Amino acid sequence: MAAKRPPRSFRVLGPVALVGTLTADDVAGSAVSFNARHLLEAAADAPIPATKQLGNLTRAFVERAFDDMRWPAEYARLVRTYNRKLDEPDVWRLHLLRVALQNARLLRKYRGAFSTTSRGRELLAPGREGALFLELFAAYFERTNLAFADGYPEDPWLQGGVPDLLALLHDLPARGVTIGDLAGALVVDVDVWTAAAAPYSTPHEVLSGALRRRILEPLEDFGLVTVTGPLKPTRHPWRDDAARTVTPTPLFARFVVDAQTLN
Repeated sequence: MAAKRPPRSFRVLGPVALVGTLTADDVAGSAVSFNARHLLEAAADAPIPATKQLGNLTRAFVERAFDDMRWPAEYARLVRTYNRKLDEPDVWRLHLLRVALQNARLLRKYRGAFSTTSRGRELLAPGREGALFLELFAAYFERTNLAFADGYPEDPWLQGGVPDLLALLHDLPARGVTIGDLAGALVVDVDVWTAAAAPYSTPHEVLSGALRRRILEPLEDFGLVTVTGPLKPTRHPWRDDAARTVTPTPLFARFVVDAQTLN
């Protein structure tokens, strides 16, 4: 007998499946969901001009959006501390969101302005919050190179490990796990991470930092995990990254399920 196909409201991603039937209340605490809706609704109301030189969102829009969108408090403070005027590259999370929405074809640039596509407008409709959240996850983790978050070249190995990472997080005890332990559980390309390691750090310490910045930070912005720092921070950020604790949120439990349960 042929295997039963999963319903369209799920997306199978290796050992896990992602649920597309979340409600507006489910995703209400997700910064990425809130910010994506803000940008898509603004671009649906009227095209947003792009800068002529780099093709980014204009400073006028970024200034308004930064005040209206949701950001981690410390991140927002640092952005304002170091920038009197805000251009898109100064607000890294907004830049990543805009790129991801274009990669997912929910936002497009045409004749020097950004507009919401027909698919983007469809997902803004009431009752489609879960479908939009699922599309956003794919936009970030499947269609966008997250390695450029920390200035490194494309890293398909680390990003390709997201399904296994989600499976590890799905099976975690309530107390969470350190980033170092997560890095140790992944199958590491020793040549890549040994070359990246400084003489005073190990490949897994360097991997822990990349894992935090490229994968776990976006997951945190989605509202799927919380990441807390070590009790006694050191002067070595790569070791602090390894000591940070990752804990899945209630939203993670509703969004990520064992793919075998769909059979």
